Amino acid sequence: MKTPPLPFRLSPTRVALAAVVLAAVLPGQDRPSRPRRGAEPPVIGKDTSPPPAEPTTRPAGQAAGAAGGAGQLPGAVPAGADDPSPPRPLPPLPAPLFDDDRPLLRVDGVEIRAGELSELVRYYRSFRPGSDSLLLRDAVRALVPAKVCEAAFAADLPAMRERIEEARAALAGGADFARVAAKLSDDREAPTPDGRYTFGREQAVQPFDRLAFSGRTGELKGPFLTKYGYHLLEIVSYQRAEAARDDRSTVRHILVMYPQLREAADPRAEIARRVAACRIEILDPGLRNVLPPELRDRVGADG
Repeated sequence: MKTPPLPFRLSPTRVALAAVVLAAVLPGQDRPSRPRRGAEPPVIGKDTSPPPAEPTTRPAGQAAGAAGGAGQLPGAVPAGADDPSPPRPLPPLPAPLFDDDRPLLRVDGVEIRAGELSELVRYYRSFRPGSDSLLLRDAVRALVPAKVCEAAFAADLPAMRERIEEARAALAGGADFARVAAKLSDDREAPTPDGRYTFGREQAVQPFDRLAFSGRTGELKGPFLTKYGYHLLEIVSYQRAEAARDDRSTVRHILVMYPQLREAADPRAEIARRVAACRIEILDPGLRNVLPPELRDRVGADG
C-alpha cells in the first residue's frame, strides 16, 4: 500500500521554520539531543551482569553514593497516616553481619562499606532464600559496577550533584514532577513525562531496586548513586502479591547520568567493559570467599 502524498510541499524554508517552532514549545530541548539507546531504559530491565549466586523464582534481571535523606513531597502520605498499600517490613538479620560500618572492599579506589552490604542482604532476605554468604555475594556483585563508575567518572560528580540537588529543591518546593524531569532528567526512555515505572523486585539496578521497595508512598529518596549516575526516586504505589518476591512497585524518578554513559551507544556494554578491567582490594580477609567468581581475578589486578 502506497503512502498518500502530503497535501503541501515541504520547502527548506518551511522545514526550518517548523524546527524553530518545535524547539520553542517542546520541554527539555535546552539540552543536546542524543539518539535513543533502545527499548529498555538504562535503569530498568535485564543487565549484562551474571545471574545471582543462587537461583530463585524471581524476574531476571554512597560519600558520593550515599542514599541521601528521605523527604515527603507535597501531597504525600504523612508519617503515621494509613498507607493503603504499605511496603513489607524488612525482617531483622538473625545476627549482625559485621560489627561496625567499616570499609570491606575497595574497587578502583572506591570503598564498599559494611553498612551498605548489610542493608542489601537484609533486603534480599525479605523475599529470597539462601544463606547470608550467598546473599552477600550477590550484594557485592550488585554494588561493584556502581563503584567502578564512581571511580571512573569522579570528575563529573560535583556538577552532577549540583544538578540533582536543583531537582530535589524544586520538588521539595512543590514543582510539578514532570516539568522538573523534562528540564533536568537524562532518562529519555521512560514511558511517561514524569519518569514513571512499574516493576518487580531485582528488575532495577541497586540501590534503586532496594529503595523502591522501602519507604512510604510519596516519599522522595535520594540523591543516591547507581552505576548510571545520580537519582531521585518517589514511591507512587505498591502492589503486594501473595509472595513477597512477586511484589511490584510504581515509582517516578529523575536521573542525572554520567556524561560519558549518556553519550555512549550502549551504556551497559561500556559499564561491563569497565567492570571487567577493574581492580579490587580486599580489606577484610574473610570476604575473599564471598567475591563472585567472575570478579576474583580482579583482586590486585592492574586494570
